[in-house]
Amino acid sequence: MEATSSKGTGSDVVVDVTSTLCDRKCLHWSEPEATSSENARGDIWMAILEPRSKVRMFNSRRISRVSKSLKVTMRFPVLFYLHTHLFRFAHLVLKMTATNETQHNVKEFLLAGIPGLQTHQNLLFIALLLVYLAVMAGNLLILYLVILDQRLHTPMYFFLCHLSVLDILITTTILPKMFAVILLEDRIISFSWCFVQMYLVLAIGCTENVILIVMAYDRYIAIMKPLHYHLIINGKLCVLLAVGAWVLGYLAPFVPLINALSLTYCGPNIVAYCYCDYPAVVSLACADVSDIISMAFINAMCIVNIPLLLILFSYFRIILNIYFTNTEDSKKAFSTCSSHLIVVLTYYFSLDLLYITVVIGNISADARVIIGVFIYLLTPLLNPIIYSLRNKQIKQAAEKYLDLPLRPITFFH
Repeated sequence: MEATSSKGTGSDVVVDVTSTLCDRKCLHWSEPEATSSENARGDIWMAILEPRSKVRMFNSRRISRVSKSLKVTMRFPVLFYLHTHLFRFAHLVLKMTATNETQHNVKEFLLAGIPGLQTHQNLLFIALLLVYLAVMAGNLLILYLVILDQRLHTPMYFFLCHLSVLDILITTTILPKMFAVILLEDRIISFSWCFVQMYLVLAIGCTENVILIVMAYDRYIAIMKPLHYHLIINGKLCVLLAVGAWVLGYLAPFVPLINALSLTYCGPNIVAYCYCDYPAVVSLACADVSDIISMAFINAMCIVNIPLLLILFSYFRIILNIYFTNTEDSKKAFSTCSSHLIVVLTYYFSLDLLYITVVIGNISADARVIIGVFIYLLTPLLNPIIYSLRNKQIKQAAEKYLDLPLRPITFFH
């Protein structure tokens, strides 16, 4: 790295340097240059590994007063511990984004959108808006019917509600900013909000992975141990599984996110994507990020394919059990499994396709963007359709309760 000029007075000296790694000129503050990346990462891990050290972002008494109002966390001490530390981690991430934003040259990013479809912006906006409305209507309808119909107050539909909430969240995280880019040409997104969007996309995706595993486990117990189903899958276990899925899903992206925040962003700020995708943002750093992207790819493939293998193994056992027993109850239970299996295959294979396009070099940027948008909109759009068309209870609830007001609900009778 070669210095070309310097300016400023005092201890804060701005130096123009030419990076041999990224072949572009970058502005650095000379004083924190040597320690900004390492110290930032060290502070984060110190706070995680030593929560009682000086790096304390919240007043523990204030957190305790807030958490005492939450009945679930007070009933489960482990959840209370995770609840308080999740807030500490989230505050640390926001502090890291603010630190990077003040220390480095990049204050905001520009989303490229879908450059290949610039001449069809109005048509693209209408198509995406219709898809968004269909996703919202379908998933909200499932939530409405499950809440309304007492027959649907079972563990399977309880987890289905969580899946619908995740589908709503992922589309709401991505599409509104895309609408602004397409219709208003508002491509600017702040440094902090870009990383918030990146984190939410990763966290929601990880949570959906865990929820799909939980749903497969529920169907496995229903078919393999039908007489003990209500003893094993009780209300308390369902709540623990659901809370655990959300906690694990939102904790999983912290390591790659911290690695991304520890990088220096000083060069081009155009994200070659329609939202703040992890590889697209990290590739803008003024450093060699090939190892980070490769590690993130390996982690993503493990997070996607290990749950897929577990789910496929459980369904293999289910199919063998149905083949040898050949009872009506098993066939009836498997009819609900077929909907879940279609959702699983659609979701996981589409994610594999998305991650593979990242490492394939001969795919154009426009093709990657279109594939990514299609995948993140496909499963939220298809999930309500699959569960509605292949589920008699959902269709009966729609026919009977669609025009009736909401009533108080109690799950797990």
